[in-house]
Amino acid sequence: MNQADGNGDAHVVQWEASLAPRQVQLVELLQFIAVRDYFKPPFRLALVISAWDKLKATGVSPAKWFAQEVPLLFQFLKSNRKLFEYTIYGVSAQGGGYAETEKLTEVDPSERIDVVSSDGKSSSHDLTEPLLWLMR
Repeated sequence: MNQADGNGDAHVVQWEASLAPRQVQLVELLQFIAVRDYFKPPFRLALVISAWDKLKATGVSPAKWFAQEVPLLFQFLKSNRKLFEYTIYGVSAQGGGYAETEKLTEVDPSERIDVVSSDGKSSSHDLTEPLLWLMR
C-alpha cells in the first residue's frame, strides 16, 4: 500500500494480517473454525456489545446496531445460519460512565447491570444471560 508522507512523497507500507479490518479477521476466524474436523454445526455464538448504556439512547436494538456497524460479519453470520447459531446482546456491566459516580452509587450494583436482548424488547440484570444462552 502506498501512503504519502508529510512532504507528498509516497512510501510503501508492508501489508500484514493485523492491518485487515477487525470484522474481516473475525469472518476469517469463523471460516477456519467451520472447516475443522471437530466442528459440529450449528456452532453457538453469543455476541456482546459492551457499554450498551452509551448506545441505548439511540433507540436502536443490539441486532440493528450490529448490522449497521459490523455489516460484513453480520451478513456472514446471517447467510451461514446452518453453521452458526447466534444471538446479540447489548450489555452495560456498570450502568454508566465513570464520570457518573454519584448517580451510579445511588443504585444497587446488581441493578445497574443491563443485558438487552437482540431485538431490544427485553432486558435483565443477569450478567450471565449470554452464557446461559450458549449452554441451552
